[in-house]
Amino acid sequence: MDLEKRVENLEHLVNALINSINKKDFYNDADKAGIRQTNDNQNVDIADNRAGIEQNSADIEYVAIMSDIDI
Repeated sequence: MDLEKRVENLEHLVNALINSINKKDFYNDADKAGIRQTNDNQNVDIADNRAGIEQNSADIEYVAIMSDIDI
């Protein structure tokens, strides 16, 4: 194997390594973004559920008061 062929092989290996590192970084960033989005969605759902529970509780108390029922 002559020197030129060795240099060519090394260039291919370096390019493959660079592509591999770039893909790894891309997928790591995508995973982190997905986790952040999931957390944000869950926090919004929790807040919506709390508001709904508070409204339901207020409605139940109102009906109980109007019906003269002790809770």
